[in-house]
Amino acid sequence: TTGTITRDVWNNIGGTAVSAIPVTTTPSSTGTLTSFEAPTNVADNYGQRVRGYLTAPTNGSYTFWIAGDDNCELYLTTNGQKNKIAQVLAWTGSRIWNKEAGQKSAAISLTAGQQYYVEALMKEGGGGDNLAVGWAKPDQSTTSPSEVIPGSALSPTTGTISHQVWNNVNGATVATIPVNTTPSSSGTLTRFEAPTNVADNYGQRVRGYLTAPTTGSYTFWVAGDDNC
Repeated sequence: TTGTITRDVWNNIGGTAVSAIPVTTTPSSTGTLTSFEAPTNVADNYGQRVRGYLTAPTNGSYTFWIAGDDNCELYLTTNGQKNKIAQVLAWTGSRIWNKEAGQKSAAISLTAGQQYYVEALMKEGGGGDNLAVGWAKPDQSTTSPSEVIPGSALSPTTGTISHQVWNNVNGATVATIPVNTTPSSSGTLTRFEAPTNVADNYGQRVRGYLTAPTTGSYTFWVAGDDNC
């Protein structure tokens, strides 16, 4: 974990519905937060998305809350499924966790050390604005959050994917890549495509996390030389 989470902001958007946030377009600004809480009372008519990866510190059941103004939604991806786990239908004051029943999630079992994609959406119309996500960890009271989720449990989205290369590997089968050994070199790619025509007798692994921009069915293809 890196201690931050990514925050995207879209300005000059009317209304209070989360669906009005144009998440498939380039945001007006992008930055990071050191906890799962956005700045308060900063503007009117904007939307924001706070997203990244959450790492559970211990095994067990976690409960989540979201507070915000105006409308908000909280998503968590477990078992490959992105699910809405909490929401604010009207508005709440800053860190007001129990105004609406839907602000609190059901208990969710998480595995220590595993990363889970998490995303909060918030749409502000006029007046005050705020957004925060809190949790209760295993064996803590679930009456209200024990804390806003701290940066120590968060990692940002980065816009890159890891690229590892092993040199001097003979053959043309994927099975010959010594993935359990230290690679000859490691780096990142800014999209899911490796450099072309760079060498012979090597293997590579490109890996990371993919965030679906919308809910629905996706189809994937791979192309490469030799075996992939």
